[in-house]
Amino acid sequence: MTEKNAEELFKEMSLSKVLIAILETIKEISVPVMTFLDSANEDKELEVEYNSDDETFLFKLKNKVSDSGN
Repeated sequence: MTEKNAEELFKEMSLSKVLIAILETIKEISVPVMTFLDSANEDKELEVEYNSDDETFLFKLKNKVSDSGN
């Protein structure tokens, strides 16, 4: 992998690095303008998991837990 451990990699993670890594993996993605405009992040957040067995990151969206308990 690298000389860095998973914790150090998480500290260096930024939105631009995530996006570049994803696009290097899948090459391109087409996003409709309305999807981009409607992509509010008040109720969603990026979840990142690290798999040390195959040295990969898994990125996915998850719903934020509301403080109201609903």
